[in-house]
Amino acid sequence: MSKLTSKVSYSKKGYKSLKTIIPKGITQIMEIEHGDTLIWDVDKKDGEKVIVVRKG
Repeated sequence: MSKLTSKVSYSKKGYKSLKTIIPKGITQIMEIEHGDTLIWDVDKKDGEKVIVVRKG
């Protein structure tokens, strides 16, 4: 499977919360639609932080 990238930006000017756009390829593969819930699991693997995102 190919790698997809997206940029991170502030959710609003002056706020520290961040947002990103989910690439279209990911939304199609995962069948993610507006209003869906995403579950984020954070772990360490081989010394790197790894995030697994599941559709809830």
